[in-house]
Amino acid sequence: MIGRSFSATLVDVGGHRSRPRLFLGDVLQLYPDWPSPVVIVSDSAYGVSGFPGDCPTSAGLVDWYRSHVAEWSKAATGETTLWFWNTEAGWATVHPLLLEFGWQYVGCNICGDERVRCPDGSGKFVHANQKPKRLIWRIIAATSEPGDVVWEPFGGLCTAAVVCADGDRQCYSAELLPEYHAAAVQRLKDSRQLRLV
Repeated sequence: MIGRSFSATLVDVGGHRSRPRLFLGDVLQLYPDWPSPVVIVSDSAYGVSGFPGDCPTSAGLVDWYRSHVAEWSKAATGETTLWFWNTEAGWATVHPLLLEFGWQYVGCNICGDERVRCPDGSGKFVHANQKPKRLIWRIIAATSEPGDVVWEPFGGLCTAAVVCADGDRQCYSAELLPEYHAAAVQRLKDSRQLRLV
């Protein structure tokens, strides 16, 4: 138990300069216990039925994100940068919600491809939308200082946690799906001494 009446599992993946905290559980229950972030890396519902719980279309995204954006807004400071990925339709749908909570649009980022394959030898990818480590490190390094707190509320394969672990940032990541969480834990265990520059 972590401070509230729900169950979440914290996995210790030590061996890094900044110990990442990976939780298996509903991030909406975790936000109140996390310190204020300097960076939030959001990569979740796209409105394409891409994972269990994703909306089938972008029409449901405002309802899906509303409680998350409310929590982000409560915890954010004047220094907090939100990195929000989505489809064009998803961005157009969610952008008014972000404005409603006071977030300002500054720019758009497009990324390349770096994929983790399933360990079963099938050649399939573990996650449909994994971000490259160098890109995630670049945005975190550009918008935070060593020791700062980074939130990754929809961890997936926890790329932000991987780069923060060796980039001297405190990362709080959560993932609801056990198979992604297990892959993220293994990825962190395998990620000693990343070369980020």
